[in-house]
Amino acid sequence: MKECIECGCPIEDTQEYMCKKCIDYERWIDEHDDDDDWEYRKSEELYERACNCSCGAWQNINGITVHVADCCCGAE
Repeated sequence: MKECIECGCPIEDTQEYMCKKCIDYERWIDEHDDDDDWEYRKSEELYERACNCSCGAWQNINGITVHVADCCCGAE
């Protein structure tokens, strides 16, 4: 009998490499991971924009990127 590569519990189906519990968890992570990635990339992009803004329209205030005015330096 094979063992799950994630948790080590026995697997009856010889075609699988993970148990049903771990497969369901992986699917759940895959479904919800895209939203987190998008939010992280968006926040990183805004942070970078604020760091490159020389006119002050984009600012990093207490770890939050804020758009306070129309940008004239081209950071947008």
